[in-house]
Amino acid sequence: MSFEVLEVNLMESILEVRDLKKHFPIKAGLLSKQVAAVKATDGVSFTIKTGETLGLVGESGCGKTTTSLTLLNLLDPTSGEVYFGGRNIFKMSRKERQKLRREMQIVFQDPFSSLNPRMTCYELIEEPLVINHHLKKSQRKERVLQTMKKVGLLPEDIYKYPHEFSGGQRQRLGIARALIVEPKFLVADEPVSSIDVSVRAQILNLIKDLRKEFNLTILLVSHDLCVVRYICDRVAVMYLGKLVELATTEELFNNPRHPYTNALLSAVPIPDPEARHKRIILSGEPPTPINPPPGCRFHPRCEYAKPICAEVEPTLTNIGTVNEHYVACHLERK
Repeated sequence: MSFEVLEVNLMESILEVRDLKKHFPIKAGLLSKQVAAVKATDGVSFTIKTGETLGLVGESGCGKTTTSLTLLNLLDPTSGEVYFGGRNIFKMSRKERQKLRREMQIVFQDPFSSLNPRMTCYELIEEPLVINHHLKKSQRKERVLQTMKKVGLLPEDIYKYPHEFSGGQRQRLGIARALIVEPKFLVADEPVSSIDVSVRAQILNLIKDLRKEFNLTILLVSHDLCVVRYICDRVAVMYLGKLVELATTEELFNNPRHPYTNALLSAVPIPDPEARHKRIILSGEPPTPINPPPGCRFHPRCEYAKPICAEVEPTLTNIGTVNEHYVACHLERK
């Protein structure tokens, strides 16, 4: 199968995540003492190069959305560092963070719940400009109409409220709201999961077109590997708060090296009624992020697990010969 990978500028990294952790405390008792913690993101490190689209995939509850919200500083991190353009965003002043909001935006999974139902389309798209830019009203209106046109909304839609739009139109509205301030980095959190299948391709093509036009760097969070394969340059696979594999899209789909990645890919439907492939059924349930297993977190469900897998946690190591291909698995150690 062929892959369509957009040309990108890979000269430098715009975002660098170092050992990022986000633990949610669990409290109990009269004094509300912390008795445990949900380790949603537990030591994640990766970089995103300027102009590329990185896919972050994994089953529900693995920590994908928590990671994306934390690196945007929408959630306070437990520990770790995130550098955007060489600046540690967790050590910025309030004024610096407000300026950073113009450069880092997000498109949420559910466009309906992320939009104020009391505001019109025009007011929703204009609001980021009112907060972040000192433009005249006429200038704001011109920018809003231009952005609406770019995402496929009509001028007469400015008076409509969110409930008057279809799911695809609401997602276009959410994209317009994110792009109105001309950001450099965009997080797309499951951008098509709540949209009818018939319009998913339209939204994905829109994101690809806007990426070219605005020179965007994108982190695409998704559990749909078909979506990731279509739009991403590289893919990071996440399991129970940890990255287990990171490679280019073509390399990961043609040569998956982690058993968990193999299981995910085996579940992807093939659009050929005569094609046959082995479906890998994982045994047991995913461990709880409150008390993850020692060693490799995937070992209780891995058919290839060895004694060392239950004792020593594997590190994300580059095993690629030509392209970088990172895997956290003892089976890949030489």
